Amino acid sequence: MKKTTIAIILATIAINFIQAQTRDLTFVAKKTEKDSSEFQAASSSPKVNKANTKAVKDFSKSHRQAENVQWYAVTNGSFVYYSLNEKIGRRLYNEKGNFVYDILTYSEKDLSLDIRDMVKQTYYLDYDITLVKEIHTAGKTIYIINIQSKSTLKILRIRNDEMEVLEEYKIQQ
Repeated sequence: MKKTTIAIILATIAINFIQAQTRDLTFVAKKTEKDSSEFQAASSSPKVNKANTKAVKDFSKSHRQAENVQWYAVTNGSFVYYSLNEKIGRRLYNEKGNFVYDILTYSEKDLSLDIRDMVKQTYYLDYDITLVKEIHTAGKTIYIINIQSKSTLKILRIRNDEMEVLEEYKIQQ
């Protein structure tokens, strides 16, 4: 029960973060001029603290093919943006350099066939998959999938091979 509650809380936090993905990173940084230098990209910063070094090593080991890597120091740790093939990734490490979560954003063509089939063949044959967000946290993988028909937009969550509709919108024509 405790593990399920923690997983739900982490997923909720991740979902809220995803929805705010277009915002600037300053929402987690202190907004004073004095502190702004701490929130530069770590790759351009002359010093990387011990926690960041651990995070950089973990990231380099787990994402060897990553490109366009940009590190940021944030209030509670380190944050890295990257691209991997045609996927866009965001990965968070805590202040000790331990992995917290990873979010990959991509299109239907990069979605695994078993997840794609679960969505399209079982329930939503007439829908197009417009966006996929794959969240890795606490040893679990959660998919947030946007699907759209001519009249409806739905946001689905798939975890533990169970699918649920998070949000549904009618499209005005």
